[in-house]
Amino acid sequence: LLDKVPRRLGLSATPKRMRDSEGNAVLTEYFGDVSYYYSMSDAIDHGFLCPYNYYMHYSSLTSEELEKYHELTNEIKKYVRFDESGQIKPSSKLDYLSRERSRIIKGSENRLDVLKLILNEYDPDLNPNISFTYSKCIIYCNTIQESRKIFRIMKDMGLSVMEYHTNIRSRENALLSFDETDFTRYIISIGCLDQGVDIPSCDGAIILSSTTNERQYIQRRGRVLRTNRGKKKIAFIHDVLVLPFSYDAVSYTHLTLPT
Repeated sequence: LLDKVPRRLGLSATPKRMRDSEGNAVLTEYFGDVSYYYSMSDAIDHGFLCPYNYYMHYSSLTSEELEKYHELTNEIKKYVRFDESGQIKPSSKLDYLSRERSRIIKGSENRLDVLKLILNEYDPDLNPNISFTYSKCIIYCNTIQESRKIFRIMKDMGLSVMEYHTNIRSRENALLSFDETDFTRYIISIGCLDQGVDIPSCDGAIILSSTTNERQYIQRRGRVLRTNRGKKKIAFIHDVLVLPFSYDAVSYTHLTLPT
């Protein structure tokens, strides 16, 4: 950042960096506080983005995952220290344990069972009775290995699907084919479609890798809320939330929120 630049303008949909108070302080010192905020609801009201239905689907940990989750939680408690302002002091050991615990949530086996339930209920080919649903859908997952597993599951269900990640050759051609043809309804992505990619025809997302990262959350919604020159009237976002406990009585439920 050059101090000699007298007039400065910063443009960002997500100006705050997660878990980076030092980086945020540097940006604020250089550019100043946010002077103008244009929200997603403003963009929807003004017709730049389309409205959307947001569905929350719940999944639980398996008994083995839950046991490991509690073990890591107990270890995390040993390393939590607070500074004078009441904030948790950064620690490499604490960061490592937190990442390991997060991986349990992100890799939970039961999410794929919930995915199958979502597809059976909301896919127009599997459920001919549903008319209010997506026509093109991104499925966000965590790893290439998981992408391959989801691909096989969906093929076995008779669905048209493709993968999009760093191991796929001619990714641009694959993306163009997905966007401009009616042959493929689903595309599975890990993180490549989070930002910088425009898919005008896509009006649906199934998020199996739900995150607390606000930047990623906003970017993923942005992939499906483009109006496609007025052709897209509404989008559909299905978010699978993994709860850090096990419940046998309620294995699957979902909640629809108004936008």
